[in-house]
Amino acid sequence: MMRQRRRSKLEEGHLAGASVWPVRRYVLLTAVAVISLALPAALTFRPSATRRGGGKRRANVDHDAWLGIAPGIAAKPASADDIHVVFSTDCSPYQNYQATMLFHSAEMVGQKGRVTRVASGCTRDERLELEVFMMRQPERFHVHFTPDYSFDPETGERFMFYNKPNGMAHYLKSADYPVHEAVVALVDPDMIFMSPLTPFVGDADKMLWHDGDAGEGPDWVEEGSPVGQYYGLGGVWTTWDDLREITENLGEDSPARAVSTEEAISGYPVGPPYMMHPRDWARVLDLWVALSPKVHKGHPGILAEMYGFCIAAAHIGLRHRVAYGLMVSDAGMPGKEGWPLVDQMGTSVCDPESVDHRRGSLPPIVHYCQMYRVGTFMWGKRHRTHQTFFGCHSDSLELPPPDYLAGPMAEVRVHPRRGRAQLGEQAEPERVPAVTGMRQGYAMCAVLRAMNEALVKYKYRYCERGDVSGGVRRFTDLSREQLDADEYS
Repeated sequence: MMRQRRRSKLEEGHLAGASVWPVRRYVLLTAVAVISLALPAALTFRPSATRRGGGKRRANVDHDAWLGIAPGIAAKPASADDIHVVFSTDCSPYQNYQATMLFHSAEMVGQKGRVTRVASGCTRDERLELEVFMMRQPERFHVHFTPDYSFDPETGERFMFYNKPNGMAHYLKSADYPVHEAVVALVDPDMIFMSPLTPFVGDADKMLWHDGDAGEGPDWVEEGSPVGQYYGLGGVWTTWDDLREITENLGEDSPARAVSTEEAISGYPVGPPYMMHPRDWARVLDLWVALSPKVHKGHPGILAEMYGFCIAAAHIGLRHRVAYGLMVSDAGMPGKEGWPLVDQMGTSVCDPESVDHRRGSLPPIVHYCQMYRVGTFMWGKRHRTHQTFFGCHSDSLELPPPDYLAGPMAEVRVHPRRGRAQLGEQAEPERVPAVTGMRQGYAMCAVLRAMNEALVKYKYRYCERGDVSGGVRRFTDLSREQLDADEYS
């Protein structure tokens, strides 16, 4: 009984920033608060350091600038387990729920190695909540706190994506427990794992290389041979009139200015997951940090920091091997993501029995930054109800039946966006090609299932027995009348 009381829940909805805590945790939280506030603002919080004494502290670092990288890391990974996943967030409820899903999915698929959340700009209360939350996570899951880098003093504006390069640099320069793995993978918070992400890239049928020559490279991500997921960045940055101004601090002969558009398209149009050796990260990060604001000033938009990375990598000649097969996201993307691996599932994309997370036959990641709709089911990451989803009395989300998309189809029916009905247009169901519908169904079912499984794990870890409840609800933006109409079923 005493053990069960010590494992009492965090206050329901704490991920949304609730400030009321159970009385029975008062002593624990007060102690954690006193200790954490006495430490530097930048700290890698590691549950094992609290519960079991942690691991070996760093010693004999290579140089003073990158204290978060252990000395003597081999140039090649020792095995497929020799990988460390990092993702960057702020401390908002919006990214807290995404982080919970990412951690859970890594655990679900058996992702090897450590997983670290770099959390930027937390208030004291937010930091305390997150530290307590991590106490119930596996020991290999960590959080590292950094200042808020989203404010640009030159423009006086905020650009949230500055936290990614700056947070990553802060982590590798000051991690309390240095990175010792041979590969560090940077992913986005709005990603879930469907199979383990590994540094082995020798299977061309799964990697789906962007450039045929990339398949002739080493079988592993290793120093000097990074790998990244293809994004539709192209080589447009090589044609920018202000490229010289952007790179003015890199010297008159910056190699980035000499990169042709064709070279940019074949070797640099990458994004998360990025997989690189820690020393390669050390080479590119300061440049990425410096170039991102310059790119955003002349080319504002959500891709600014990604173009900053392209230019930084080009400046030091860190050409990437570009893969399609690390991720799926946009069901309409023609041949540039890992969808051919999903298409092999046929119409069983929503059947959990057909998804083998550990075998590695699926693309490792679903990047759920799109809106997915099949029939009357949907997924959209920005809905406000997700921010309070993880609680002891939360409803799970209704899943389509396993055979929802079974049977031969030429088309798949998709309900329209609610906005059309609000504008007074005829909101009839739309039809999309079967392959597009199957892909939307795969991503939608994967995310809905991940939400539900993460909720079950949350209630197990944070809620007292007998204090758990919740039903099932449909996540949709259709009205009750539309849901009941035959043409939407």
